[in-house]
Amino acid sequence: KLDGGDILDMDNHFAYIIGYPDGLVRPGQNISREEVATIFFRLLTEEARNSLMKKTNDFADVENTRWSNNAISTMAGYGTIKGYEDGTFKPSQAITRAEFVAMTVRYYDLFNDVTFGATTKKYTDVTTNYWAVKEISYAKNIGWLNGYADGTFRGDNNITRAEVVAVVNRATGRSADEDYINKKFTKLNRFTDVNDSSKWYFADINEAANEHIGITTSEGET
Repeated sequence: KLDGGDILDMDNHFAYIIGYPDGLVRPGQNISREEVATIFFRLLTEEARNSLMKKTNDFADVENTRWSNNAISTMAGYGTIKGYEDGTFKPSQAITRAEFVAMTVRYYDLFNDVTFGATTKKYTDVTTNYWAVKEISYAKNIGWLNGYADGTFRGDNNITRAEVVAVVNRATGRSADEDYINKKFTKLNRFTDVNDSSKWYFADINEAANEHIGITTSEGET
């Protein structure tokens, strides 16, 4: 196992959101399982990619010509992503909130030692025998997650692209420099559907879409 710093570069913040050819990022749209696998793959250091780069996998529905094959194969090799009991990965299927949290915790374990504590009941709809209760509890305790106003988590619901970016930023220690983004917005890689700075996801998506050196201070990232 590589050291944590060899997996994730804490200073060089790679761009892991590219968007679509039409210039949109579609923040409120669902995100697929293969798109999430690709995010984790893009966040790996070059050393980590080369250490365990794979171009084949055991999933019955991920052929080696698929656009996401290398990302899926490599992240499966790292144990970050898992398939279903029928041997499929269902790459184009929208990922659920619980599936995404489980993947993120497994990814986080590559560069931090994850120890599961008591599965404290944080959400009214996450029972102690729910398949992802440990991962959801861990992510909630570490401060990655917000639930809904009614106290639920709705783990079987699909998660949006903006919600994914917000959690990935928290899990990888990235916190957007909002002053810089607002001042330099016209010079950044940006999307035509993310141009309103009042939106809750505005800073997070711009953080994720622009490669930069991030310096963390007591006041956040610069």
